[in-house]
Amino acid sequence: MQRSSTNEEIAIPTLNEANFLDFLKKKTHVIVMFMSPFCPHCKKTKPEYTKAAVMLKEDKSISFVLIDCTVSVDLCRENEVEVYPIIKYFNYSTRKEETFAGKRTAENLIAFVQQCINQE
Repeated sequence: MQRSSTNEEIAIPTLNEANFLDFLKKKTHVIVMFMSPFCPHCKKTKPEYTKAAVMLKEDKSISFVLIDCTVSVDLCRENEVEVYPIIKYFNYSTRKEETFAGKRTAENLIAFVQQCINQE
């Protein structure tokens, strides 16, 4: 897993009910942050989430995305999102789904992604 410099920014796509499943089907490893733009914890987590995405951007098998639960209410309900933010790993082909439970730092998110991939 290659890592890039953390001094750059990338645009993380925001998905919704209309494109979420198709996106999962096309990508290998998808990391999803279910969030609300009004949530202070989400605002604090997003820079670390973005930093992890930047650090792993060279690995084209890994995709980081956002789901705005104020817009995609049903999608968040289907994924049992009750508090914000919730970060989950998805691999559609293996039907693997894992919820992140650590401290929300870029380093911990990267370790989570690596652990999910290595367990497959």
